Amino acid sequence: MFRKIVAVLLIGGLAGCSPAPEPTGEFAVDGEALAPRARRYLLGGGQIPEDVQVTVANLAAFGSTGLHRGDLMLAKEGQSQRVSFYVTADGRWLFLNDPIDLDVDPVATSLAGISISSDDPTLGSPDAKVTIVEYSDFQCPFCARADSIVHGEVLSRYEDQVRFVYKQMPMVSLHPWAQAASEMGICVLFGAGQDAYWRFHAEVFANQRTIAPDPLAAADEIRRMAIAAGETSEALTECMASGRAAQVVADTVAEANALGINATPTFFINGRKLSGAQPPEVFAAMIDAELER
Repeated sequence: MFRKIVAVLLIGGLAGCSPAPEPTGEFAVDGEALAPRARRYLLGGGQIPEDVQVTVANLAAFGSTGLHRGDLMLAKEGQSQRVSFYVTADGRWLFLNDPIDLDVDPVATSLAGISISSDDPTLGSPDAKVTIVEYSDFQCPFCARADSIVHGEVLSRYEDQVRFVYKQMPMVSLHPWAQAASEMGICVLFGAGQDAYWRFHAEVFANQRTIAPDPLAAADEIRRMAIAAGETSEALTECMASGRAAQVVADTVAEANALGINATPTFFINGRKLSGAQPPEVFAAMIDAELER
């Protein structure tokens, strides 16, 4: 959807033969002012198409560097991408993407940040040599594609050598019924167990394109799927009202944010990050490498 964006942006005007401005110590622009200027640059540079909307989120001072950090939120037709940026105090210079701390082991950091518990839908043995963790959204079309790849080709190929963990990451600003699907799925897991959950999971993705776009109508459809999977109507109502499933989803979204995940689906294969609905051979290359370690 979006081209890879790697740049340093001068968004205050055309670059000239003048020294870089000294930090003023005051932040001159807010997110609403910054967003259209960043969009103008990205659009003019051919880095985004015309129909991509750009907003700014999470704008805050970044330590004592004199910079502010935030996220450019790029959205188009139900798809989204979050791009981290840093901006100078006068709002002129924008630096895209995160700095890299070469002292940090990204795999160790990922493994430390991922929690796996009985609240997570899982397949396979906890003793498997390879663990795949996916952060996903039931309403995301790329997640549906990834689901068919993982369940149709990857897990069947490796069988007991791989454990698979599914993490709920509904993008509620883009997908109006994804939150309800995640919560009901967790309720099915709590009340009827792993097998029932995976029946529900498969049914939601199989019917993703035909589920009503209206959140209330969609919730009714998804509720029927949860009951058909094995949860009782009474238990589902009680679980949804308790807020327990909502808390599990909120905790998982917070975990994903802490890991720097900005799009779904995102996978971690023994802590090694893989983004998007990649073809089976990409999964195989990473899994094989882990099995050989």
